[in-house]
Order: sequence, then structure tokens, then C-alpha cells
Amino acid sequence: MFICERVYVSDWFARDVQCKEHVMEYVNKIDVVQNQIAGSFGCNIEGRFSRVRTEETNLANITADLMRIECNCDLAFANAGCLRANSVFPKGPFTLKTIALIFPMPDHVVVKKIPGHILKKLLENAVSQYPKYDGRWLATSGFKYSFDPEKPVGERIILESL
Repeated sequence: MFICERVYVSDWFARDVQCKEHVMEYVNKIDVVQNQIAGSFGCNIEGRFSRVRTEETNLANITADLMRIECNCDLAFANAGCLRANSVFPKGPFTLKTIALIFPMPDHVVVKKIPGHILKKLLENAVSQYPKYDGRWLATSGFKYSFDPEKPVGERIILESL
């Protein structure tokens, strides 16, 4: 049998100086790495949920473009819900910490051949809850499409170019 008791950690408990020093040692090491310059933005980068989860943005575009280029694919798409920073990043240098803010959780990139009708179904799903910010919106690269939210499912998507 197990007996457990919920303990709320608050200011009522004395601070453990050794524990704090130990944690701060690692925080400082991580800060050194995360504050390294990773690159530079030539313009402001749009990463707000209200945008990346409902429309095409430069952050979503570069994410999908990098996937397509690195995987040597014709097309690429990524769930915009993986873009988690909910911020606009200013023009200029960005750090590894910025990348960690945008992509705080590891996501896998998978390369597959898919027929056009499956691509169209993926796009239908991506816009099915528009304009909700539920993260199903797709960042895309290598093709263009448009959609009409007023049309019924199966008729909303217009593939413009592949």
C-alpha cells in the first residue's frame, strides 16, 4: 500500500542554497550555448499563433523550405502547430535560444511519396477548422494552393501549381 501526500512548494520552505548553486551552474552553461548567434534575419519574422496557424507567413515558409531543401524533395509541408514561439522576431541576428523558442519539442521529418489526391486531402484537413488556431494549418513549400472556406469539404482546395 502507498500513502501519499500532496506537498505544495512555496516560500514557506527554506531555500536550499546548495541546490540553487547547482542549478545555476547548469543554467549558466546552457545560457552560454543558447546565446550563440545562429544567423541573421533580413526582415521581421512573423511567428504569432494568430498568423502562422491561419495564413502563410515567412516563418512557416522558411520552415517548410528548409525541410524541402534538406530532404531533397519536390514538396514539403509541416504542421504549423510545431511553431511555438507566438512572437514576432526582429530583423537582425538570432540565437540558438530563438530556435529553441520556435521549436521547443523535437519533431520528426519523414519523406514519403504520396499521390495528388492524398495531398489534396491533407490540405482539406489543414483548412478544415479555419480560422481556429488549433495548429493543423500547414506550412508548405514547392507548391501553391488556395481555398474557399465557404465551399463544402472536398471542394475547398484549389492546387495552383506543383
